[in-house]
Amino acid sequence: YGLLAQLAGPGASRLFSTIAATLLGAAADQPGWELQSLAVGILLHLGISILAGLLYAASLERLDRRHTLLVSVFYGFTIWFVASFIVGAWFNDAILSFNRSWWGLLSHLSFGFFLGLYAIIMETTVS
Repeated sequence: YGLLAQLAGPGASRLFSTIAATLLGAAADQPGWELQSLAVGILLHLGISILAGLLYAASLERLDRRHTLLVSVFYGFTIWFVASFIVGAWFNDAILSFNRSWWGLLSHLSFGFFLGLYAIIMETTVS
């Protein structure tokens, strides 16, 4: 996600400082706060990702490999939809505009796709 933002989007540091602005407000964009904003943004994003990942892992326990990739892409879409339209009011305007763009949708679908590939590969190597 951060790599895609760095290569083709607003930049990873800008992405995470925008996430940090949800908690820090305008201070996240002030000079001298770059490292703090980056750390808060990464920690906030990872915390939410861990919670969502636990829900995802619980859903895969009963699936066969054939359906894992489909569910994983749908998981990426669900994260995008929830972040954009259900809890989006809790975010700042910069995150909403990013999430509600094609770039935001594509990054979440890509995340789900690669997460599904990883799950299939790990299941194959463990079995």
